[in-house]
Amino acid sequence: MIAAKKRDEFWDYARGLGMILVVLGHTNFIGMKWIYLFHIPLFFIVSGALFSVSSPVSSKVLGKLKRLYLPNLKYGIMFLLLHNLFVSLHLYAGAEHYSVTDYFRGLIKILCWGNEELGGAMWFLRSLFFSYLLYVCYFCIKESDWQTGGKKCRVSLFFCLMVVTCGWIFVNVHSIFSLRTMITIPCIVLPFILFGQWIRKTDFRKRLDKKTCVGLAVFSMALLVPTSWYAHIDLAHLQLPNFVVYYLLGITGFVLVASSNTILSGTKVYHWIVYVGNHSIPILALHFLAFKLVTFIYVCATDNTIDLLSAFPSPDLPDNLFLPLLYALAGVCLPLCLSRWFRFAKKYILHFFNL
Repeated sequence: MIAAKKRDEFWDYARGLGMILVVLGHTNFIGMKWIYLFHIPLFFIVSGALFSVSSPVSSKVLGKLKRLYLPNLKYGIMFLLLHNLFVSLHLYAGAEHYSVTDYFRGLIKILCWGNEELGGAMWFLRSLFFSYLLYVCYFCIKESDWQTGGKKCRVSLFFCLMVVTCGWIFVNVHSIFSLRTMITIPCIVLPFILFGQWIRKTDFRKRLDKKTCVGLAVFSMALLVPTSWYAHIDLAHLQLPNFVVYYLLGITGFVLVASSNTILSGTKVYHWIVYVGNHSIPILALHFLAFKLVTFIYVCATDNTIDLLSAFPSPDLPDNLFLPLLYALAGVCLPLCLSRWFRFAKKYILHFFNL
């Protein structure tokens, strides 16, 4: 009997740490600009490492679409149904209660892979799917039978250059958010996806000892921290530096995360981060809602008005260190608890009705 291949926890760890940084980056954390230098590229590098294409390609694409589209649909409908309640609770700034027509429009928006404000972070899943489509095109060109040897390499390289060039040309063109996430961002991040594939195939990280990883972590921080004082990066809104700088910063951030994996391996913190990586979608979908609970507690404990609840994604509070860490802790842990409770409730209901 052939033993099952052991799961490589490194990619779960990298995804988990990236998810924690995403949540922390949505607060007014003092190191927010540092996080934005590499946290989204990190996700695309990890995703690229795990991308695969098999025959028939259509079934693989449909499978990927199902895994990325259905979570947005599920959480989007939940936020849509709760819209009027959230307005009454002052969670939305300047929003009005939905009429039947508004609900219908909202449903069409969600079916077209949009979302409500509290589900705004789900844009990443849309970009990830269209990034996968570009990777499939690259793979099919690279593995096509009608090319041989060096010609395969030249054609696939030309395809990559063409895609990336189009992405950077469109940086200052796409004002419609959905077009950014479906076209511009997938084109820009293609090098990160291919870099992830290369990392997985070479697997050189397993040959690095802890002492070397400490040195790499220090070097990465020494490069990223001063850069964060001057550079402002926000991929979702296409606020990007020179393309060479952007790719170097993304790779440097990945080196930092890969080094921390070796340094923390085997610790309780490491296993918790791996657990977060295995349950990243609920956190992505629900951390904005979790922020609202923290803000509500803060309002109750201070003299602030209830209108502070409508601040999005989180209020700009005087404390930009400890309170953001509290927001991040709630933004990660509360979705994990809710997700676990939903799974338990679903299992109980299915068992109760013998389904």
